[in-house]
Amino acid sequence: MEVIDKVSETEIRFLARQRIEEAGPDGFVLGGTASGTYTERAARNFMAMAEVSAELAWG
Repeated sequence: MEVIDKVSETEIRFLARQRIEEAGPDGFVLGGTASGTYTERAARNFMAMAEVSAELAWG
């Protein structure tokens, strides 16, 4: 969450894909925060990460 408000959508998509691929099909990715998303950029980047996750899940 420290990065989500500081990078572009392109970069956040790259980071999300990279982390999910590193975990592999049997891996575990701990995702969660209590800090929230406080800016429009952070909210948009959070949605972009969810889209990447869905794309990878569905192939």
